Amino acid sequence: MKASPPDMAWDELRVPALPVRPALAGLAVVALVYAAGWLTALLSEPTALRQSAVPLASTQHGLAFAASLALLIVGVFYFSFWLARRQEREHLLLAITTVVWAVFNLQYVLPPVAQGAATHAAQQWQVAATQLLPIPWLNWLIYLFIAHLTPQRRPRWLERLLPGYVFGFSVAVMPLWPLVERWPMLPVWAYTLFGIMSVATIAVMVAALGRTERRVIQVACLYCIAAAAHDLMLRQGWLAPDRIALIPYTGLALLGSFTFTLQRRYVAALAAEERAQAQLSLKLAQREQELHRQHQRVLQLERERTEQRERQRLMRDLHDGVGGLLTTSLMLAEQGCMSRDDLVDALRQAVDDLRTTIDVLQPEAQDLGELLANFRHRIGPRLQAAGVELVWELSPGIDRLRFTPEQKLHLLRWLQEALTNALRHARPRRLQVQFTVHAGSDAALTWTLEVHDDGAGFDADSLTKPTGRGLQNQTQRALSMGAFSSLTSRPGQGTRLRLSSRA
Repeated sequence: MKASPPDMAWDELRVPALPVRPALAGLAVVALVYAAGWLTALLSEPTALRQSAVPLASTQHGLAFAASLALLIVGVFYFSFWLARRQEREHLLLAITTVVWAVFNLQYVLPPVAQGAATHAAQQWQVAATQLLPIPWLNWLIYLFIAHLTPQRRPRWLERLLPGYVFGFSVAVMPLWPLVERWPMLPVWAYTLFGIMSVATIAVMVAALGRTERRVIQVACLYCIAAAAHDLMLRQGWLAPDRIALIPYTGLALLGSFTFTLQRRYVAALAAEERAQAQLSLKLAQREQELHRQHQRVLQLERERTEQRERQRLMRDLHDGVGGLLTTSLMLAEQGCMSRDDLVDALRQAVDDLRTTIDVLQPEAQDLGELLANFRHRIGPRLQAAGVELVWELSPGIDRLRFTPEQKLHLLRWLQEALTNALRHARPRRLQVQFTVHAGSDAALTWTLEVHDDGAGFDADSLTKPTGRGLQNQTQRALSMGAFSSLTSRPGQGTRLRLSSRA
């Protein structure tokens, strides 16, 4: 049968449940009956009660009392451990076993009941409670404990036989009927033989334990068998009567072996948990390293993709801006269709576009207000040379806007296109550039860039769609940056270009 995992609780194994609760309930009932009978008999014979309370200062009684006291101390330890971990019922079984064994040792601690009582009821109940009753219950309790340790090796025949034997024996040895009085050695032979058989069976069951634990428990079981045989021969008179009985100390031997086994299993469980924690820590460290490597790869790929996008954007901007202007100017100059002034103007536009691109690509150029200031510094001398007054207005809050480098470039080129078209076609005396930032009802920012000239103007309503490369470029740039471009113009009233969007 497949062994259970080491971290599985013994009570959770998929095996038939042990009759622990019925055994403990039956033990409680039988103990109450015997205690009531014994106490009633003692109270009915005051002389016997007084004499039985006188301790005997013999070696046998002193050693038996010390052994019983040690058993009870160990039982308190097991019971406190069970209170802390009630799912581990083997500790409760051992605690009750120490109590039953201490009761069994009372036959070596208490003096005999006074002789000459009328019915000898107190003597009969004392013998039954301390000599006859505990043995079968000890067999059953120890069997239940071993069955918790080795659930796969539980002998079904013994498990079925033990309850009937224990309860039947408990009823048969009661002083309510003359069974023990007629055959005084019958219960002795019965529990001795059955006890030897149970201990031998338990010694076989522990073969499933570890080598060291198995040997320790088997040695303790052999000692119990030898002690039982020794005391049986002592009771039969086959040995000298001055020998000390060995049965009172078998409890210490068995419980010592059980404690040793539990300690070994506890240490093994701790070691297994430490190994599991170490393996888990190692796997966690390996996983963290793997995640770190994957994160670094993702960052590297993201950097490569970002660099690739930037290269593509730069090539596109140079191609559409400076490259387009230079190519067109070169073609017109070769065909003789461009005057000197037009060629100078085209080259100036190319230089302005290149400078705008460089400004946007600079890492420290993150503020839109600074970019607009640089643009004004470049365009100002050209407007002054053309006799055009420039009115430049930027509202507060422009530093709160966040644009990507590509959006900044589109905005500056839109503005450059608007000013160039005004100088080329409108012949204005005054140009007004106004950038306004507004806070909406939902705390979102909206912005508007307007370019207004007082030039000749034209009938904008007659245009069904933008004509010329200038207006088309402006519309496309507005769409590329997620903005909206509009134009308003009247003959003799100038032209107003408006770029607006939601930040």
